[in-house]
Amino acid sequence: MNSKNSDDTQGRSNLKPQQRDLIRNTRAKIKQENADLHSARNARRWKAERDPQEYEAQKQRQRAEYAAENGGVVRSYEKIEGKTRDEHDENAKKRHAEKEQKRYGNLSPEEKQAKSDQSSDNRFRREKKKAGWSEERIQAALVIKQEARQKKREAKAQADAEQAALEAQKNYGMF
Repeated sequence: MNSKNSDDTQGRSNLKPQQRDLIRNTRAKIKQENADLHSARNARRWKAERDPQEYEAQKQRQRAEYAAENGGVVRSYEKIEGKTRDEHDENAKKRHAEKEQKRYGNLSPEEKQAKSDQSSDNRFRREKKKAGWSEERIQAALVIKQEARQKKREAKAQADAEQAALEAQKNYGMF
């Protein structure tokens, strides 16, 4: 009866003996790889515990090699330095501002204006959607908002041109 049950189990799996062997070998290989990775992690941890000075020197060498390859400095694990939480937050804000300056610093005034307009329009859409407005109503209001923004800019450009014309006169500012 035992042999019949084992035959039934083999019959139900619909696997050939070669497939079973392949699966068994693959599982054993994965198990061995995991054990190797586990021992490597343990070895690194034990090295750090047993010889911290050599470990720190090794990390410094690796950082120097990495910096030489990538042309820069290597930050510590705590990427944003700071002794207190407030100092950490302030440094994070500075770092973010520097990144944004690099990212958008080379844009022309027109490109900056277009980016600002897009962000304003997206914020408007989000706020109105949250307020429960329909998509058609949001789109209509957005068109009106964009037209008003354009008229305001045209009026400002005209006022600036008039001011520049006044300043260009030779008796400007003498009164």
